[in-house]
Amino acid sequence: MGRKAFVKDLEDAASVGRFVNIKDVRAGADDGTVSFAFLSAALPTGLVTIEALVPGTCTFTPLYLSSQD
Repeated sequence: MGRKAFVKDLEDAASVGRFVNIKDVRAGADDGTVSFAFLSAALPTGLVTIEALVPGTCTFTPLYLSSQD
């Protein structure tokens, strides 16, 4: 169930307003990657786009984060 759990958690994370300083959560350019924008007034441009690799999505264990994390 690893890939299915990954896709489900990605869809949950992509919910508008799920996280205060994160927006535009989506699957990345490559399989097993996640892309999102992190917003902070401390950054020169106000935001940075991050693409992260989730190794081994076939054995993905969900990581539950709250919006305060």
